[in-house]
Amino acid sequence: MKHVPLIWHKLVILMLLTALGGLPYHWIQKIDFTKVFTMPLIMVDHLIPINLHSVYIYHSWLLLPLLVVMLIPTWALLKRYSTAIFAVNAVSFLVFMCFPTEVPRPIDLTDAPRLYQLTVLVDEPTNACPSLHASVTTLCGCFMFVLLGRFRWNPLWRAMVIVWALGILWSTLATGQHVCIDIVAGTLLGALASGLALRDPRAPLWDWPDQSLEPTL
Repeated sequence: MKHVPLIWHKLVILMLLTALGGLPYHWIQKIDFTKVFTMPLIMVDHLIPINLHSVYIYHSWLLLPLLVVMLIPTWALLKRYSTAIFAVNAVSFLVFMCFPTEVPRPIDLTDAPRLYQLTVLVDEPTNACPSLHASVTTLCGCFMFVLLGRFRWNPLWRAMVIVWALGILWSTLATGQHVCIDIVAGTLLGALASGLALRDPRAPLWDWPDQSLEPTL
């Protein structure tokens, strides 16, 4: 592994994450389940108004995995991150197939942005719980928070990561793509996966040598 530049491992990981995340997700949506459970709305859902223009924030989550992979400084941590992402996807896909769920979407799309109309065209309102949007956002947010701290960057960057992640979670509700229960389930799954990935008793993350405190390509 040491003879291959880390950037090539990162590119392979990004391609695998895209293929093994996107393809099964859309394939499961094509399965004709006999009974799909509609996720219920709770008080929080009624308190957050629909804002279809938040779809731009909603799709900004696509940048998170890219940024995390580019920031990761070592092959060992890259493997842990990849394992966590694949595990989140695997658990989510299994739930989607065994307990298919859907969400009620906004009906009036008259003033909806073109990006939102494209979103509902290619992404059916199924595979609702747990929200992969929430789980990946939480997992990547935790990794970025820890990495930026290890790089000793300005704390403002870490605050921005928190605001960005919260904005994405809000947008999943504001666009009607998910309901609150989906977000809670996805967030818990992402937090669990990141906690396990960032915990290594043999070589704790906080014991990195100083020379690994800068992103290595």
